[in-house]
Amino acid sequence: MQFLRCQQPGVARALEWAGLEGWNPGQNDAATFFQIDPGGFWLGQLGDRPVASLSAVQWNDDFAFIGLYIVVPEERGKGYGWQLWRHVVQAHEGKCLGLDGVVAQQANYARSGFQLAHRSLRWAGHAGQFTGKSPQVVPLHQLDQDELIRLDCAVSPADRPHYVKTWLAQPDTRSWGLASHGSVDGLAVARPCQSGWKIGPLIARTAEQARELMHACCTGLASDTPVFVDAPEPNAAAQDLFAGAGFTVSFECARMYTRPVRQHRLDWLYGVTSFELG
Repeated sequence: MQFLRCQQPGVARALEWAGLEGWNPGQNDAATFFQIDPGGFWLGQLGDRPVASLSAVQWNDDFAFIGLYIVVPEERGKGYGWQLWRHVVQAHEGKCLGLDGVVAQQANYARSGFQLAHRSLRWAGHAGQFTGKSPQVVPLHQLDQDELIRLDCAVSPADRPHYVKTWLAQPDTRSWGLASHGSVDGLAVARPCQSGWKIGPLIARTAEQARELMHACCTGLASDTPVFVDAPEPNAAAQDLFAGAGFTVSFECARMYTRPVRQHRLDWLYGVTSFELG
């Protein structure tokens, strides 16, 4: 099997496979993901036929995030995914690696040196369950970008300024922020997906601020529009917020790392940016 770094069309192919698996990728994810790290996406090919995908997107020189680990159904159980996995992980030897993996594969990831940090839960509901945009929120582009990056750093296990800038610049998003006394207190980005909208990141210092940002993202959407948010399980306030609004858990992931990571504010993180990129 050949291991090939892929261009944006290859990323789009992997996301098509992700859609077939029910992962519900964003409509502009292929372009956005590729811009974040053009060298971070791989395909495993038999001859000229792609059969497996894997990404290892660098947040910085010392940290990369693993995702899009998919083998086409007709070629599963033949070791192709494991071959690609070993090739890509070895190519990032020396870095701290992170991933959001399905819980059923947690033991397999552990054999590659990944250790469980916490679970994350995908909350699913509809826009009508959060309505009434807060007068406190402002369009995200009005806020200082360096302050937005600092807020993201507070909730992330490693710095990722290029990732944040690229994510905030993607088209067709509904993006809002909260600020007071010159500092950014919260931000939210909602992007259109195969089905409905995903909100992430969703960062706020309090549950009430998170609620206001959810209202802003959902206001203007049809009330029956599906909405999804991936919240780290240790943030109890996030679980209360979404459960209280009538959202239900539809999926869960295991956040795992190969090395200890710095302390970060999971109590401020109400929505992970992306299960694929971290």
